[in-house]
Amino acid sequence: MDDIETGMDLEVISKEINSKDPKAGRVFDLCARQGYSLDDIAIMEGLTERQMRYIKNKIKQFGVSMTTV
Repeated sequence: MDDIETGMDLEVISKEINSKDPKAGRVFDLCARQGYSLDDIAIMEGLTERQMRYIKNKIKQFGVSMTTV
């Protein structure tokens, strides 16, 4: 049951982040739900280190730490 609840929680968080900032939502989805590392996401999405820091900070505003996902 924990996996189902976690999946549902990630879905809700992902939708909320995506509604506020689609790029941050995409990064969250790729990391938390699909398992990519932040370094891989930066390469795939063509993001600079500065852009990734900005996105990570946006995601933190939702109370989610990208290092623990």
